[in-house]
Amino acid sequence: MKKFLLLPLLALATCMFYSCGDDNEPEIKPEEEQNGASADALKALKPNQVTFGPWKNVDIVSEVSYGDIIFYKLRYYNLEKQMGMNTTVHIDKSLVGKTIDLANPHKTVGDKTFELSSQLFTIAIDGIYPDIDFGGALMLSYSFGKVQMSQATYSLFGTSVPYSEFSDPETCFKEGSVTITSKDEGIYLNFSGTLKGEKEMVVALKGFVTTDEIKYYNY
Repeated sequence: MKKFLLLPLLALATCMFYSCGDDNEPEIKPEEEQNGASADALKALKPNQVTFGPWKNVDIVSEVSYGDIIFYKLRYYNLEKQMGMNTTVHIDKSLVGKTIDLANPHKTVGDKTFELSSQLFTIAIDGIYPDIDFGGALMLSYSFGKVQMSQATYSLFGTSVPYSEFSDPETCFKEGSVTITSKDEGIYLNFSGTLKGEKEMVVALKGFVTTDEIKYYNY
């Protein structure tokens, strides 16, 4: 698991919260019709929820930094349940509104930048900082017209997928897509996919950040 990008422990220690859901959450506009094993999982989600294999419809917190590259971050951190999740999606702003095929990002991303990473972990408090055991992760990094890195593994909640790594033009996804859409009310993210492997793990995620919560930068 050391091959994956680990989260800074200090940042995690200051993020001891989890979303409890909100009946007043804005509704996501109907997403583009999607085909594949992950489509039903995506449609079952409310805004700011995630499904990762057997870990279904869990509330998360989202934030967005908007500039030449859009940084979309989604987190779940629950000390009581000793569970956590961190997912990030980075895309060139020219890709906003476009649907990226996770099994074949080349045709949409071209020579732009796109990166998707996700980690699931268990938490145990050890002194000031939590002790983190990463039980699930995936990575798809694309730049300069090719897949630079794509890997996935999962061993959590009674389900396991062996570590696997793929080289351009392949990715760790059998099928799936990700779309970031900018509307007057805020920025939406729809992500769903089926990881390759004997058990073909399904992941799905919906994010929403209101316009007044978006962090803009120009550096």
